[in-house]
Amino acid sequence: MTRFLTAIAAAATLVAAPAFANDPTPPKAPAEKKICVAPHHTTGTMLTKKTCMTRAQWIEKTGVDPLASK
Repeated sequence: MTRFLTAIAAAATLVAAPAFANDPTPPKAPAEKKICVAPHHTTGTMLTKKTCMTRAQWIEKTGVDPLASK
């Protein structure tokens, strides 16, 4: 019985492996990392709102590189 189950597992592996090897979809490029900033002081509320943008968006909007050392 064990030899029978081993043979079935081996056959299933051989049948399924080529389906994954010939996948025509290209791998996705990693998304650009977002940088989130919460304001220090918010007037009129106890809830803070984080703003998340990519590095390029921060530079475009504020003119300051958020990752530049001070």
